[in-house]
Amino acid sequence: MSKLLGWGLVLGVFLTGCTASRTVIVHERTTPPPPAVQTPGQDHSSRVHTRNGIRFYERGHYRKAVRQFELAIAKDPDNWEAHFYLAECYRELRDFDRCLVHYDRVREMHEDDPRWTARVEFGIGIVFEQRGDFQKARTHFELALVANPGYEPARRAKLRLTSKKF
Repeated sequence: MSKLLGWGLVLGVFLTGCTASRTVIVHERTTPPPPAVQTPGQDHSSRVHTRNGIRFYERGHYRKAVRQFELAIAKDPDNWEAHFYLAECYRELRDFDRCLVHYDRVREMHEDDPRWTARVEFGIGIVFEQRGDFQKARTHFELALVANPGYEPARRAKLRLTSKKF
């Protein structure tokens, strides 16, 4: 009985393998892949650590993200994106002193870009709001709006502060 069952199993596998058809679809890329964005002089491993850090940051794993951003900055101290997200992580972790250091570094590197200036000033404003210094928070929200008048998060934050006492 067991020999019959064994041969039946072997025959079943053989027939299944012989009668099964496989279709392989080969897709040829019509456009080349986009080149990796790299700042001149930026180290490849710094970019890799930055991307990994952003993934951790987006999932709310701030301590893991901090480690990746620190590694990125160790490889390339001028990696402004790693500094920005490191500041964001420290803000989420309520380590405000370290947060402000990295926001200042990004502000130095991107003082000519109004979009990033607005984001940094907004982040600094959030830090001061969380510390309870509403006057400084309001000042930084206004600086964000000066840099980018259409920056909606800063406008909403400024309105939110009107309900708080100075």
